[in-house]
Amino acid sequence: MGGSFLPDANTLVAFYQPPAAYTDPIILTLATDGPCPASDNLTVTYGPLPALELTVTGPANATCGDEIMFLVKAASGYTNIGALQFSVNWDQTKLMYMGEVAASVGGGAPGIGGNTANGILTYSWNDPDPGLEFDGVDLTDGTTLLTLTLKVISTGGDAVMVTGNTTPIEATNSQTCILTVNTTPANITLDPISITCPVNQSVCESALPLDLTALGATPGGGTFTGTGVSGTTYTAAAGTTNTVTYTYTDGNGCTNSCTFDISVYNQPSVTCPGDQSVCESALPLDLTALGALPGGGAFTGVGVSGTTYGCSGHDEYGDLYLHRWQRLHEFLHVYHYSESASNGQLSGKPNSMHLCSAAGFAFTGRISG
Repeated sequence: MGGSFLPDANTLVAFYQPPAAYTDPIILTLATDGPCPASDNLTVTYGPLPALELTVTGPANATCGDEIMFLVKAASGYTNIGALQFSVNWDQTKLMYMGEVAASVGGGAPGIGGNTANGILTYSWNDPDPGLEFDGVDLTDGTTLLTLTLKVISTGGDAVMVTGNTTPIEATNSQTCILTVNTTPANITLDPISITCPVNQSVCESALPLDLTALGATPGGGTFTGTGVSGTTYTAAAGTTNTVTYTYTDGNGCTNSCTFDISVYNQPSVTCPGDQSVCESALPLDLTALGALPGGGAFTGVGVSGTTYGCSGHDEYGDLYLHRWQRLHEFLHVYHYSESASNGQLSGKPNSMHLCSAAGFAFTGRISG
């Protein structure tokens, strides 16, 4: 009667496996075999051991070329742990291994291995027990066990997770009882590098070949492909619309592409008025009344102000006295008339420039200009 038992009742709980789903008190009977037989009953209450929760945390998004860190943490249940092993997996075609740091636990450094080129890192730790206490190690919830650095080399979705590939997931306490280990992965979205294409282009056939590098695709230095593209220039027939693809690859090997359309139009036909003979007293002259077609274009030149012509007095030519029907064989004036096409692509944009020579002007009276 009396005395103590080794191992004690709490230790015996770990070694006894009751029937499945059995949670009632368990009676352990200890019998002596000495000259005075006696017995003593010891009641042990059985309950399942708490699970060890391992979680992986990391960024939710990253861009191709970024170096990012993932932390493997003992979220909860790291109590009286004597040994722990697991693997960390990721998609090696999207994330490239750069390095890791494993924290010392209970004075012991874990063993790190695996095939990182194939997206596998293994972790193995045992309680060093320098004093042979065999008492296990306790860690505060949320303690980081392993920091893993990876580089984004592609796009899409991926997950960094604790798995049993290739080292099985296993944890034991100080009595070598196997614990349940639950894991939570880190899911991440991998974004492509940012590039920008020019807006859709509308050009006259006369403006071809078109220098594609001048259109503003960024970053510069990419390649253009598509129908009508030759190197960095574009040429196509009037009345066509083609899609051009711009592709850029940065120093990390990260690639992205975008597209834009180029529409080519016929150069519009423009008709200028015939040569005009006017008296100085008739100025200013309404240029829109002279019959330039199509209407709505712009007039430019010496003496032109908007849609009127009012050149008089003196200019670099001096005073010119001309008689009726005398033909001036010098270049007196040039009218520039440009049309803006009416289609939606070119509205408001000058597409062509036509020169109407005034070398055949016949002026009556005293005019200059």
